[in-house]
Amino acid sequence: AGYFGYPECMDSVLACCRDETEDVRRTAVEQLTLFDDPRVFPLLVEALSRDTAPVRAAAASALARSDDPARVDALVRALEDPDPWVRYVVLRSLGTVGDRAAAGAVATRLLHDSAPHVRLAAIDVIGRLGPEQAFAILEPLTQSPNDDISRAAIAAMGRIDGAEALALLERFLRSAPPT
Repeated sequence: AGYFGYPECMDSVLACCRDETEDVRRTAVEQLTLFDDPRVFPLLVEALSRDTAPVRAAAASALARSDDPARVDALVRALEDPDPWVRYVVLRSLGTVGDRAAAGAVATRLLHDSAPHVRLAAIDVIGRLGPEQAFAILEPLTQSPNDDISRAAIAAMGRIDGAEALALLERFLRSAPPT
């Protein structure tokens, strides 16, 4: 029902969003953006802030497919979620949306998150968003002793326009370590 977004199914899908079974709620929330209905966005924001971690992550993922202008604000607020996997999905969604207005919040998450996978996602998103300060944020990370961090920063640098980024990438092409 959600895949096709039939309007006559909307009330049933909305009911599933409030089901007692987490998997039912998660699946229903994942489908919401396929419906053209004004109740969708508020329900996604509610699920993102109040449900279990898997449902919050599903709501964050769904918001990447929403066209509501307030989606970026909702996702930025969710960067403070206590669950690292929710924060990871939120970052992925922000990268998909591609709104540079989120760059500051993403950079803060990169610098202060304790979960390695969240930091790696933030590095990628900084490259995708390409804010003015992207080079300054990523360049020090290319020298990180943590190979995952340095490789992610180098890869993210490949998305940035500018002579500085290109020169850095050329330098890495000539570096001794093949990675």
